[in-house]
Order: sequence, then structure tokens, then C-alpha cells
Amino acid sequence: VFASSSADIDMANSGILTEIGETLSRWPALKMEIIGHTDNTGSASFNQSLSQKRAQAVQDFFQANFSDIDIAQYTAIGQGEDNPIADNETAEGRQANRRVEFKVLNPTELKKEIEHRKLLER
Repeated sequence: VFASSSADIDMANSGILTEIGETLSRWPALKMEIIGHTDNTGSASFNQSLSQKRAQAVQDFFQANFSDIDIAQYTAIGQGEDNPIADNETAEGRQANRRVEFKVLNPTELKKEIEHRKLLER
């Protein structure tokens, strides 16, 4: 979650990013999109730029804190205000819409790794 009009990572939420980074470290072959979003406050062009900066801030966080992650396998993308998950008419909804999401681009890697781990457990 980001403050309104900000791409600064709220350090109160850095714990969840650390957990995600630790998980991603265990899946080195994954290719991911880090997708930034905004609420609808401000112009569409401002929000597009801001969402890109939010996605980039998360990618930079991973690069700075997890040297074992191949950051070249990650792409930061801004979606602007186009895909809200909550009602922008409320403060709570706008806050929920200021977010990043993660999309795995090669999900077959997850299946391969799960099968590999199952074999190791036998």
C-alpha cells in the first residue's frame, strides 16, 4: 500500500515485501511482472506515471535486498487507475487501489519445481 500520490514504499509494509522476496529467492527460474496501480485521484497521465514508479520501487526493493534474485527476470509495469479492486468513492477503496500485484509469466516453472521437491521428499 502506498500513500496518495507517492511511490515511496511504506516501511510499515516492507515486511510483506521481505516475505515475498524470500519466497521469490526460492524460485530462481520465475519470470515475473510487477504491476503498479493507483486510485483515481489525479489525472490519468499522472496516475500512469505514478503506477510505473510504484512497480519500479518494488523491483528496486528486491534488487537492493535480495542479491540472489535475477532482477532481469522481472518487469515493472504501470497500469495506472484502470484496474481498481475497490470502490474509488471511499477512502478505504482508494487506499486498496494503491497497490502492486505480481504475475508469474512462466507458471510451468512452478509445476517443475513442485514435482522436483516431491521427488526429493521421497
